[in-house]
Amino acid sequence: MDSTTSVLSAAMVIKLVQIYLITPLCFAFIIFNRLSRTQHWAWDIFWSVYALNRIILFYLSKGENVLFWLFLNAVMLALEGFALIMLSKSYARYPERIKKIYAYVPFFTIFPLTLLGYFTPETMPGYELLGIFYGQYLALLILGAIMIFFGVTLIRKFRGFMRSGIVIGLIITLSGISTAFSLAGKFIPLLFSVQLVLNIFLVIALFIAYILFRIEDEIRKRSELEILYNNIANNISNVALVRLTESGQEVFCSPLAIKLFSRVNDFDDIEKKLEKPEKFRECITKALNTGEICHLRTRVKQKEFLIYIYPGKYQTKRIVDIAFLDVTELLDIEKQLREENNKFKKRLDEQLEFFSNIVHELKSPLTIIKGYAEMLESSATVDQKRMLLSIHQAVEYQLDLINNLLEVSKLQAKKSKLNIEKIDLSELIADVAYQFADISTRKGVKLEIEERDLPHEFYTDPIKLKRVLVNLLDNAFKFTTTGKVRLSIYPHNEGVYFEVKDTGIGIKKEFLAGIFDRFTKVEEPVNYNLNPSGTGLGLFLTKELVELLGGKIKINSEYGMGTTVSFTISNKKRES
Repeated sequence: MDSTTSVLSAAMVIKLVQIYLITPLCFAFIIFNRLSRTQHWAWDIFWSVYALNRIILFYLSKGENVLFWLFLNAVMLALEGFALIMLSKSYARYPERIKKIYAYVPFFTIFPLTLLGYFTPETMPGYELLGIFYGQYLALLILGAIMIFFGVTLIRKFRGFMRSGIVIGLIITLSGISTAFSLAGKFIPLLFSVQLVLNIFLVIALFIAYILFRIEDEIRKRSELEILYNNIANNISNVALVRLTESGQEVFCSPLAIKLFSRVNDFDDIEKKLEKPEKFRECITKALNTGEICHLRTRVKQKEFLIYIYPGKYQTKRIVDIAFLDVTELLDIEKQLREENNKFKKRLDEQLEFFSNIVHELKSPLTIIKGYAEMLESSATVDQKRMLLSIHQAVEYQLDLINNLLEVSKLQAKKSKLNIEKIDLSELIADVAYQFADISTRKGVKLEIEERDLPHEFYTDPIKLKRVLVNLLDNAFKFTTTGKVRLSIYPHNEGVYFEVKDTGIGIKKEFLAGIFDRFTKVEEPVNYNLNPSGTGLGLFLTKELVELLGGKIKINSEYGMGTTVSFTISNKKRES
């Protein structure tokens, strides 16, 4: 009785050791494998099943829901065998041979044998007194053999270069021995004592393996990064890279850096070749003290360099990575571009001045022609008046074209300036409306003005604002034969909102996207009986002027129904 009690107590000790020590380590391996992203997926299955099986055996020993836990145990043993075979295939020299021999062992051998051992009363011949079921024993023996085979495979695979792999191989080998003789150990005290020692050793070995695995993985990652760093540094043609410790000891020096400085044993070797050594030393000190990237520009061997200093750590030592970027060619190109840009600006100014002179020369005779036409109109016959009207319209068109071209040229050359004044918006609107009174009466198109709560003080460029409103109203009347044109003005946030809405023919959707582009003219059907003559500069110029005034313009239109153009400009205070 005492012997049985001691065996049961020892068995409970083994289960407690497994569930509280081995299980957490197994899950730690799983987490680390996923973070590492370099391990075979079958390792996750193996460590999961290995841990879960310890938990299942613990609950199985309590004697509750026995059938459920026995079934789960059979599944876990089969999955453990499957994971080991997949890993053996990955690590062994002859994976195809393993695939042929062990491909179906876990599910089609271990699983049914385990269930057969649990749920049949048949015992092994000659071992009736031991109470060992034949199927269960055979299943564990097969699984133990697979574990021993894989453990030895791992030891051979990693011998001489990966200590954690050897330790894990040893763990799986010993665990395989323990598994193979686990049932017999319940009835043979010597084997049971060996199992107890093996389980305690497994905990220690698993912990050591985990620590070694973490260390080796970190070393491997650092080694890969260092190789990558060296490859990049050695193959960059215009960047010299140097890595020095805090005390100035060389860690790495790229071929271009060696060519540039001959040798780099400390910071002094670099400073001797620099035009501004004191600034370089200040940058090094600042980077090490603050942990921030520092940069400067200086000359090295008659060439211009940008120097970037990156503080960091390497093998527990504080280091600085120093990158020397040769910008000599870039600065030469920048200088050439600046010179070309200045030449271009000069030519543009000359062209603008020439163009302005031509425009003024053209305006003078046109103004004279317009004046004579108006003088002759009072004494002209009906036919003569019709001809004089044609002359007057042609002159107006030419003057409008010249003025638009001149304004566009100024805007494009950034020569158009704002002349901010305090204005009376109501007075400016009335002035604009008066200009269109005659055309409104002549065409029978009503002009409506809607004003709401306009500010008493408003600062803007009155000439440019008036030009915008005249352009928009002119367009509205040009494309409206019946109905009305309405100009609405009211406060909006810190500025004023303007809207010109007409009941004209509208614009087709396909033309709206580019309506504010330069030289855009929308061709309309002849049956509208319109005369939409123009240069295609009106709306482009309007948009440019609105943006110069600090606003934004938008247009909405429905073909056959009319068009609405709106914009908002801010109230600009007079600059002192």
